Amino acid sequence: MQSRIRDPGPTVEGPLETPIVPGWGLTALEARRLLRQAVPEAAEWMCWWPNRSHRRTLTRVLADDGASEGVLGPWRWTRPDRGLPGMIHYDSQYADEAHAAHWIGLSRFEAEGEPPVHLFTCLDSTGQNGRFVLVSTRDAGWVRRLEAVLTALPCPSGWIPVEMFGGEDVHLDPKRCPLPFLPSGMADDVVDQADRFFAHQETYRRLGAPWRRGFLLCGPPGNGKTMLARRLMVGAHRRHGATLLALKVHPLLSENDIAELYHKARARAPAVVCLEELDGILEKVARSALLAELDGLQSAEGVLTLATTNRPEAIDEALKHRPSRFDRVWTLGLPEAGLRERFLKVRLPGLPASRIGRLAGQTQGWSMAYLAELVTATLLAAAHRGADAPDQTDLEPVLARMRPQHRSGERGHATGADGDVGFAA
Repeated sequence: MQSRIRDPGPTVEGPLETPIVPGWGLTALEARRLLRQAVPEAAEWMCWWPNRSHRRTLTRVLADDGASEGVLGPWRWTRPDRGLPGMIHYDSQYADEAHAAHWIGLSRFEAEGEPPVHLFTCLDSTGQNGRFVLVSTRDAGWVRRLEAVLTALPCPSGWIPVEMFGGEDVHLDPKRCPLPFLPSGMADDVVDQADRFFAHQETYRRLGAPWRRGFLLCGPPGNGKTMLARRLMVGAHRRHGATLLALKVHPLLSENDIAELYHKARARAPAVVCLEELDGILEKVARSALLAELDGLQSAEGVLTLATTNRPEAIDEALKHRPSRFDRVWTLGLPEAGLRERFLKVRLPGLPASRIGRLAGQTQGWSMAYLAELVTATLLAAAHRGADAPDQTDLEPVLARMRPQHRSGERGHATGADGDVGFAA
């Protein structure tokens, strides 16, 4: 989600006779009126709307162990005593993460050779914390420097941030991004191609080739496209420091979203741009808008575009198998018998090899997601009877129930190869 900066509006003249205490929190204008009294030396205030990742990181830093001062990038920050209430706000929504605690109040940022800048966070009129931050400067460049510092900070939990355009930012847990079961060599080929792209910038420049590429993952749902995309993005960030950005299809998606996405990617290259449901994106925006970003006048240097689609036939041929567009296309189809058998051996080790072989034959035409559902249901059946491992008495009723469902197409729940629905799940 993009950060936004705007002027909070004209100053309301005259002192406040009574403090503002709305039912939920403060609007930007109400917060500014309080700050005119508390920080009279600050003549101007700008309203900064940070994206979710920046908001979480900033409030985590300011709430770290209850500290009243610290260092963030080139700045030393403190909490000045100006008579405004300050508190630690705990959000149980993130109780399992390191950014459950948020600082609410006034902070002062100082750096050598620069005038001090104050930041004020509060509960807003909807009861949420940190959705806007008032900054005592009109210099948008100062805010962008702060955003760059926040972006570079690692997530305390080891998760990797993905800036989501058209939705809330997400964090990828590397421990939950395994390679999917794919035909021999396919997953390694995709990841290796990405590594070669990021590792050989100078080779591209020496040869005079544009340093940009596009990968397209195709195939029916439930066969590992999303899992493979996650794994590629985690590797690109960890091994090459790539910025991760993604675009989510939403009702108001426009050409401006595409332009802003690639503007941010170029500015923070090397970067991976993930376009999930490419066919859905192209239904919302003109094909020319995407083409202009992939190989137009403003070259997407250092940007790897990674797209997925369940409907490759809906993608214009002008985008596929073309240099600087989607020059590599991989099809992740329904698993063949050998791959199904390999998957079932790993996931159901308690079953005899002969039964696994027959089961692979009985599941012809099943997606990896539907196979995963079979495994999960079998393991649950074993757990319900208190067994340490599943056997055929657990498998057979599950198989008998799922085979008719598969034949009739009643499998809407099995849409992701790991049980998730979409990239941001």
